[in-house]
Amino acid sequence: MPLPAHLISCLKNRTYGISPTEYPGEDVTTFCVQEHLWVDSKKIFPYEVTEDTSRWVLRLFEKGRREKEQILRIRKEYRMLTKNERNDYHRAVQLLKQDQSVLPNKYDAIVNFHRGDAIGSAHFGPAFPGWHRIFCLIFEEALREIIPTVTLPYWDSTLDSEMKNPEDSIIFSKLFIGNPDGLVTDGPYANWHHDKGGLLTRNVGAVGRPLDKKTWKIYCPENIIMKF
Repeated sequence: MPLPAHLISCLKNRTYGISPTEYPGEDVTTFCVQEHLWVDSKKIFPYEVTEDTSRWVLRLFEKGRREKEQILRIRKEYRMLTKNERNDYHRAVQLLKQDQSVLPNKYDAIVNFHRGDAIGSAHFGPAFPGWHRIFCLIFEEALREIIPTVTLPYWDSTLDSEMKNPEDSIIFSKLFIGNPDGLVTDGPYANWHHDKGGLLTRNVGAVGRPLDKKTWKIYCPENIIMKF
């Protein structure tokens, strides 16, 4: 069975003029397969954003932009949150998932912006940093409508990259996001359903490793988008 043309093109482009010692073949294959699955998902899971969802998300963006100009928000590394901050964050996410005033629920309505027509601009191109900065602001603002003191934490995976087995990180415990493999049965997102009816499932560590400091310094040395 021949490979899809888009996948072949990616494999050729990613291996042109590089040394296998600097960029292992597994990394090339992983990147191209993930890109292909991401792009092809638009055909497998087509999604059109409703007008109600669009209006709600636009309102979140406008509100978040105004507040960002007035109030300094401090985003902490996930593990640096206090117990109360962490509990508030988890509670806000859970309540967002339960709120069906925007269909299918507010959490999944935001998630669905990360697929469908967004595929062409959100990933694998120069818009990646800016698109996701706006996306995170919208998600954070949705959480703050529920608990106004919540700010979106980030995950510094370079800390876990130093571990022999990153799956053993406290990130994958019931205190944070729950178990790393199979159906998610503990933590704040245990037994969650996605909008297609299935249960939340993870397969952490099947391919690749967390971003390490060396890779970060190579690919993310700039803080100006034009130089990214």
